[in-house]
Amino acid sequence: MTNHDGTASKNGLFLYEFPASGSLFDTSVEWTKRVLDSNFPITQKGMNQASPGQVYYVNGNIFLSGDGSQSAYYYTYGTGYEVTRNLLIKTSGVVGTLEVADVNHDGYLDIFVPDYTDDIVHVFTAAPLN
Repeated sequence: MTNHDGTASKNGLFLYEFPASGSLFDTSVEWTKRVLDSNFPITQKGMNQASPGQVYYVNGNIFLSGDGSQSAYYYTYGTGYEVTRNLLIKTSGVVGTLEVADVNHDGYLDIFVPDYTDDIVHVFTAAPLN
């Protein structure tokens, strides 16, 4: 989950742990909040800019649209709840909602990164280069 905030020191990527007991809808049950990543820059000029955008968890992989950070990211896992942010692409515009799927059915994920300002969609694949 992200909070899409206009202040880098407040924004972030979060994980909430399901309560060990009780109903998901029981408001008296405490959920544990984990901060996976934070301090995303807001580099897009203009009013009401914020980051990060939406998070995607696909086949064990974490992808994140940067929105006002003009970037898209992917994460690698460490130990416990530790993850490392990796830059997929830095654009010159707002990065919108990603699409992550195996669209050509080759067994590898394909990532579509829209750059709204420049009117272009960048396409990546996890397939090897051979």
